[in-house]
Amino acid sequence: MNSNYAYFAGVGAAIGLFGILFCQRKKTKGEEIKKNLIVIDFPIKNRSEGLLSKLFGSSQNNTTIRTSFAIKINDRLRNIDLNEPIDIVINTTGGELTAIEMICKTLIKHKGKITAYIPKYCFSGGTYIALLADEIFMGRNAYIGPTDPQFNIPLIGRIPANAIIHSDHIESSSKMTAIMSYMANQARHRCDSLMKEIMLRVYSNSPDVIAKIMDELSSGKYEHSHIFTCDELQEYGLNVKKGVPEQIFNMVS
Repeated sequence: MNSNYAYFAGVGAAIGLFGILFCQRKKTKGEEIKKNLIVIDFPIKNRSEGLLSKLFGSSQNNTTIRTSFAIKINDRLRNIDLNEPIDIVINTTGGELTAIEMICKTLIKHKGKITAYIPKYCFSGGTYIALLADEIFMGRNAYIGPTDPQFNIPLIGRIPANAIIHSDHIESSSKMTAIMSYMANQARHRCDSLMKEIMLRVYSNSPDVIAKIMDELSSGKYEHSHIFTCDELQEYGLNVKKGVPEQIFNMVS
């Protein structure tokens, strides 16, 4: 499908800077070296949108994870040994479906331990990246969001793919309606396939956990603005813990 239409959207408008940071920390006595640190930072900041932004959907150009950003991450990951540990700090509202797939499919192949830190929030496509981690640490007031695909429709805004799929029985002579329904079904299939691949990396021996996460986070049963707490995620069976070092908070906006 055309990835220009399918977005993993976050809550509200987002704007800000983002970065990829790979750094090496000095080894202290009795401490294992953690060489690889990735920071994904797309902070939320409310702002008004002009008519052109609404018409052409340009409001997300520099505010979410896009393909160009995914390529930069994958270029960096190519230089990391597959058996080395990776730490990922995630502070994002989501991004393009293709971009999220590119990052996730690369990390799925990683054999070393992946640790994710969520100091504040991790919505939509960012949640996919977090679920790849062997261990997730969340800030005391941190949240993550659902992963169901959203479509950015000019003059209307973001609409869940499920809303399009579930309304395709309504009679309509519009070719655009038929096209959107087809694209929504494609996006739904891509998202389900991606989630299964991600969950199998860590939870291959826990089919009940996979089924629970697919239902709660990926099925579209909640609004895309719904938030999940650390306690809820623990109840679902994810390896999630509370507590993010203060220096991690200083890495994000």
